[in-house]
Amino acid sequence: MVEKWLSQVETLMVQSVHDICMEAVSAYANIPRETWVVSFPGQVVLCGSSIHWTTQAEDAIETNSLHVCKVYT
Repeated sequence: MVEKWLSQVETLMVQSVHDICMEAVSAYANIPRETWVVSFPGQVVLCGSSIHWTTQAEDAIETNSLHVCKVYT
């Protein structure tokens, strides 16, 4: 029975992390970034930031508004 209980604990942990990540991603646009960063655990902030960065980069590429940084040597 311990194995069954531990499996249920694992399932609930994964669901909890998923729920927190979804909450963080949706809250990103609604609160200032400085507040958002300290409102969620570090790994969730990294995940949410990566999702929004990727979305913004895709939008910039699709609309041809990606700003290219020139490197001078």
